[in-house]
Amino acid sequence: MKRRMAVGFMLLAAMLSGCVAVSRQYEGAKLPTEKLAGVEIGATTRQDVLDQFGPPVVIQKRDFEGLVSSIGSSFQGDELTLQLDPKLLNEVFIYEYRRVNRFSVLLILFNYFSSVDKSDRIMFFFGDENRLSGYGLSEGLKEL
Repeated sequence: MKRRMAVGFMLLAAMLSGCVAVSRQYEGAKLPTEKLAGVEIGATTRQDVLDQFGPPVVIQKRDFEGLVSSIGSSFQGDELTLQLDPKLLNEVFIYEYRRVNRFSVLLILFNYFSSVDKSDRIMFFFGDENRLSGYGLSEGLKEL
């Protein structure tokens, strides 16, 4: 009887053996949101943004050919005339600070993984003469 209990206990211990991991990963630099007070739409230039905020994580430019082909694919007819605002083709600077929290339990019979990914993001939109036409701030890290 004692031998069965010992074997049962050893099997239970073997099944429950494993590891637990908790990690936190940061990507990018913390965003200097206090500098947004010095940003003025229509006056701040592209170079001013680069000087104040440094290089962006992403510089996004609209794909003109992709835009036209997506419009053309939904059009049915013989003639298509497009009038696009040139501002649609300007660059967008994206600054992002991301945090990822991970938790995992690895056992022989059971595995559990959890990952929560949140980020703060500033986007700067440029218009005529590389002047700022707008910006947006999303603060997702407050949710963690």
